[in-house]
Amino acid sequence: MGFRLKNIVDGTAYPLTGLLKQVGRGHDCDIVLSDLKVSRLHARLEKAQTGWAVVDLESTNGTMVNGTRVKEKLLAPGDVIGWGSFSFKFEETDESDPADEATRVEEKAESTGLFGRLSFWKRKR
Repeated sequence: MGFRLKNIVDGTAYPLTGLLKQVGRGHDCDIVLSDLKVSRLHARLEKAQTGWAVVDLESTNGTMVNGTRVKEKLLAPGDVIGWGSFSFKFEETDESDPADEATRVEEKAESTGLFGRLSFWKRKR
């Protein structure tokens, strides 16, 4: 069993694999959203024991789940996540998460110490 985000407007699917996915306007994000209402590093999706959670990274315009602004929320299949003008449905899939996949976030962490900054973000909440 796996999970993905599916763009409600155009149907583009983003498989949620690895441990983290960064969402934002910045070109180094895993999910790049070209919208000025989306911060360069707007939010991140974190793998949780029972699925995935969304965490807003103190963005100006916020992260919405089912029409409600959230700072952090464990996602359930069918939830609709909004960033700027984009809306995504959180879906369960039959595909499993490859155990050995390294996301771009993980690759950067080894070379730039990103996990140290993630720990800082967790302390700020």
